[in-house]
Amino acid sequence: MTWPVAGQTGDMPVRYHTLPALAWYWHCLSLFPTIPAMKRKVMKARILRCFVAMAIRDEPSFDTNVLHFKILKPLLKRRIGITAFRIDELHHNENIDARLLQEIARSELVVADLTYERPSVYFEAGYAMGLKIPVVYTCRSDHLRRLSEYQVHFDLRQRNIVDWKEPRDRKFAKRLVSRIRNTMASLLRSRELDHKEAQAHQAFAKLSQEKRSQMLAQESAAFLRTLGFKTDALPRDLTGRNPRGYRFIGATLEAASVHVLPAITKGALEYLYSWGRFFPVPDAKKGRVRHNHTILVSEATVTRARVVLLC
Repeated sequence: MTWPVAGQTGDMPVRYHTLPALAWYWHCLSLFPTIPAMKRKVMKARILRCFVAMAIRDEPSFDTNVLHFKILKPLLKRRIGITAFRIDELHHNENIDARLLQEIARSELVVADLTYERPSVYFEAGYAMGLKIPVVYTCRSDHLRRLSEYQVHFDLRQRNIVDWKEPRDRKFAKRLVSRIRNTMASLLRSRELDHKEAQAHQAFAKLSQEKRSQMLAQESAAFLRTLGFKTDALPRDLTGRNPRGYRFIGATLEAASVHVLPAITKGALEYLYSWGRFFPVPDAKKGRVRHNHTILVSEATVTRARVVLLC
């Protein structure tokens, strides 16, 4: 949906407005989460990605492999809806270092497991921090002891590390989920809103055109009333798709009319112009200024040529 830009039609001054339907509905109306957008295309909820940096070996029974494939990957998907992956899971024919950095940059979160002191893990965590990507540190608990064969380096030992005793440590799984939820609270809220919006798109797409038009007209009338416009039902408005109203602001009389159309065509515009002349609002008294606002709502996209024509 698009509204035409400011212009004038014939001898009748009219103020047209241009604003995407989605912005108008979700940001201006702000009525309730089930209000759908105009487009019939169903939006998909945003997929959150988590890059996992850790020691990698070809042995399936290696503890970090078990930690990733048996615990981290299914746990984050099931409990938070995050897709966790390691670089060795990707099939590509590129420079491994360049692809690795690219995948980190595309992720919303990095889990860096410091077990076995892999220099690459430290590098990948530092690269993510440089990109302002949150990093959650994990490590096998014995690596936090000073006499251990492998130790977490001093600069990262001061971090709040989520440690694990063995890959299937239940306490570790619980603490990790809690840490990630707290770390990504804002992103998770955004993802939840995207999911609700996708559901609203699907519900709206299932409605008939008549139902969609009626819904738009009803919410348009409610929106005008929130702005202080007095809306009156017009006997000649048989379809109920053209809410209108007026309000006084000082010495200015403002009249607003909303027209819900399947498409903004040349014939529809000519009809609306001729009908608009008879809009029954109080006459502007001497010394008053009158502004007529016309808002066109269409489910079909309005081409640039049509917008120019309206001007």
